[in-house]
Amino acid sequence: MQSRILEFLEARVDALKHRDKDQDEMRRTGSEIFDERTLMVLYKLLSDGLFDTLEFPISTGKEANVFRGTRGDRFVAVKIYRVATATFKTFGKYIIGDPRFRSIGRDHRGLIGLWAQKEYKNLARLREAGIRVPEPLACREHVLVMEYIGQPDAAAPMLRDAGLGPDALERVQRDVLSFFDQSHNRAGLVHGDLSEYNILINGKKTVFIDLAQAVLLEHPMAQELFERDLRNMAAWFRRRGLPFDWKVVQNQVLSRARRLSAGREKPGRGPAGVRRRRDEEE
Repeated sequence: MQSRILEFLEARVDALKHRDKDQDEMRRTGSEIFDERTLMVLYKLLSDGLFDTLEFPISTGKEANVFRGTRGDRFVAVKIYRVATATFKTFGKYIIGDPRFRSIGRDHRGLIGLWAQKEYKNLARLREAGIRVPEPLACREHVLVMEYIGQPDAAAPMLRDAGLGPDALERVQRDVLSFFDQSHNRAGLVHGDLSEYNILINGKKTVFIDLAQAVLLEHPMAQELFERDLRNMAAWFRRRGLPFDWKVVQNQVLSRARRLSAGREKPGRGPAGVRRRRDEEE
């Protein structure tokens, strides 16, 4: 049975690695991440109906590769975290202090599994708060299956590559400001690595991705990471001629947090005008 499973998946991996498009990259990617354990995990997810086929990579990085897959008549994104290059030093500081993960061992592969679970939980938490992130569908060990963001012919571009005009940039800026408020005050999370690289532009929708490192507000690094996110996005928007005073935004978000804590405001209201403008645009 195991031999048949491996033959089944290896045939698909081999097909991936020999596509005409990006052959060298595919061969390198295949040899790095498709070890026997990963193939078994993929087979289990396939058997459970989470995807039917695995097509090609839509994103490659130091921590993970994301592939487009099919599931019936729709696409899904399959994120495979790199086991070989991950270290406790890289991930541990974001997991230690998170009350959702109280038992943390030093087992290398187990740590990567926790990292994948952390992204799954963070995506689910943000979706529940009404924030645009990919819908998480399943997580098994170091593989996460989630909603595909993009069109049939291409994945949605990152903000840095979207080539937006002035009006679209202003709309995205409003979405980012809303994200800072809603992720903090509705979801109780700080992204922790927010930049133009992990914001996707899908038509007129702004989608926030790469949430494994996101931390709860109780985490000892939460405020430091929150400020770093604000500084990153302020610098990016200012380089494009849009005003963004990160200290003002920080004060607005934290002031609202205090009002919510004191019961003087309801969680669903959000910053003045932001939700209304978003509703009108949709």
